[in-house]
Amino acid sequence: MEKQLKLIIAFHNVTEIMRFEKKCKEASKPGRMIPVPRAVSTSCGFCWMADLSAQKELEDFCAETGIKPVAFHQVEMNV
Repeated sequence: MEKQLKLIIAFHNVTEIMRFEKKCKEASKPGRMIPVPRAVSTSCGFCWMADLSAQKELEDFCAETGIKPVAFHQVEMNV
């Protein structure tokens, strides 16, 4: 499998990631919810994965919607 750097957005809890997923789908934002990769430590177990090129767009979207992720990570993932 080929590995590629991806943007991983971690959240405090499942409620926040589900709220983020709903808003992203409504606004046609890139990415999808996945289980947290081992390289990232977070308590909720799920995160948002997107291409690195979408980082600024998703950071701005978080600010616009008032959703506060734990962190933005760059993680090498199998694709």
